[in-house]
Amino acid sequence: MNTLSTAEMERFQKLSNEFQADVQGPAVSTKQSSSAIAMEYANADPAFATKTSSLAITHPLTRTMKGDGNCGWRAVAFGYFENLFNLQNLLQVHRELNRIKALNLLLDQTGQQEHLYEIFVDATEEVFNQISGAIQSGIRDDSFLVNAFNDDYNANAILTHFRLLTSAWMKINPHRYQAFLSMPLDQYCAARIDTVRTEIDEVGLQALVDGVIEDSGFAVEIMYLDRSEGEAVTPHLLTPARPIAGTICLLYRPGHYDLLYPAEPTVPSRLM
Repeated sequence: MNTLSTAEMERFQKLSNEFQADVQGPAVSTKQSSSAIAMEYANADPAFATKTSSLAITHPLTRTMKGDGNCGWRAVAFGYFENLFNLQNLLQVHRELNRIKALNLLLDQTGQQEHLYEIFVDATEEVFNQISGAIQSGIRDDSFLVNAFNDDYNANAILTHFRLLTSAWMKINPHRYQAFLSMPLDQYCAARIDTVRTEIDEVGLQALVDGVIEDSGFAVEIMYLDRSEGEAVTPHLLTPARPIAGTICLLYRPGHYDLLYPAEPTVPSRLM
């Protein structure tokens, strides 16, 4: 690969930093080919072009999130419910519903009033009910889930629920996060977690995973599209390495998250 000049490196990094996701499209798209990402960078920095071309092979499908300030929260929440639906296990759905509802204790412990947060919990519970109904009816098409997250009112309620749980988790476990913050934790939660349409950062994402997702048994992995060395997108696992029920795979470009789907493993053919 040809060595880039400092000016070229700065120009290509600026291209990445100024990437703007579609704020006009649906909140959650249907699955589409990851080759579209490669095409975006085909004439950009060779490092980005190489990495996105490789990504289209290892993770051939993507699902885009609307770039409205909620994309990170939306990607994790949708990925969580999508993985749960893919398990096709009614018992697991009921267990997860009970676990999420039990997290109301976090809200109570941090002074949240039930009559104020119950509408958000109800919206989340409705998605569990839709998943249960789809499994019982033998439905494998996830379009009902896409539709649920494209309904602004209900989707915003779900994301607010996840934000409230994350904020409460951080306030109950300040020793895990304060050292990584440049402001008091309560101030951080008010400015970065509780406020609608404020994009999630690395600390908030880790807290969301720790407090809401990890006990589901789903892993959360981020694929960083950056200028680090190598020809592949840099992966980072946010959950402990252990047997898992599924993985929420996020693609991160500066300021924006989408979902990725790895290629299905190939089964070697048997000799007759």
